[in-house]
Amino acid sequence: MAELQVPTMGAKDSPDAVYDARVLGKPKMVLFGLQHMFAMFGATILVPVLTGLSVQATLLFAGIGTLLFHFLAKGKVPAFLGSSFAFIAGYAAIAPNGEAELLPYACLGVACAGLLYFILAAAFKAFGANRVMRYFPPVVTGPIVICIGLILASSAIANCSTNWLVAVIAIVVIIVCNIWGRGMIKIIPILMGVIISYVCRAHGRSRLLGRRQRCVDRPSRHVGQHRVRPVHQWLDGFRSRHHGHHHHHAHRAGHDDRAHRRH
Repeated sequence: MAELQVPTMGAKDSPDAVYDARVLGKPKMVLFGLQHMFAMFGATILVPVLTGLSVQATLLFAGIGTLLFHFLAKGKVPAFLGSSFAFIAGYAAIAPNGEAELLPYACLGVACAGLLYFILAAAFKAFGANRVMRYFPPVVTGPIVICIGLILASSAIANCSTNWLVAVIAIVVIIVCNIWGRGMIKIIPILMGVIISYVCRAHGRSRLLGRRQRCVDRPSRHVGQHRVRPVHQWLDGFRSRHHGHHHHHAHRAGHDDRAHRRH
């Protein structure tokens, strides 16, 4: 059997690279699939939200495309095909506010871009992957990915602002697992970030709810040597003391007046 030739754009291939996930076994393939689903599902929802397209239709065709991909690739790559942020700029140029009457024109542009996939596939078939990939070195593809990331920076900041602590925990876990992880931990950093940040959020929420419940069950508490009571109880006590104090002064003033008249 001839050795599989995989284009690496001129870079030396890693000895640990895997090009057929079936050699890893089904449990590891399931982990890879879950990680890719979490990585792509956010984009699959966010892209139609940003562009004004139907979320339901996006999910439907993402599922159909994923099933078709697995059928054609014979299950070699446990991937999920979702929306691409590469078309955000095109949608923003034609329908910046998601105008319904302009969306068909933007979708036509995306369909025309999709035709390039057929042309590229024909080039791969005719000339081979190694020759075609020479025209797409990292110096060409890298800046494109960077530009897409910069375009989405504002959206990422807006999402992180809802809970900066959880967002920081997730990104730190992903970076640590990707750089210093070993074995499976190194190759599923996104899944680890999702799980650990979710656990931290759930633990923090349970502690907060526990504190609130304790406050509800205990209406009054001691601060130092003073008893803290509800405001209405404090006002009632103040009125009763004030009324008793006023009655005492009135009674004493009457007694002094009678004594003065006798003299």
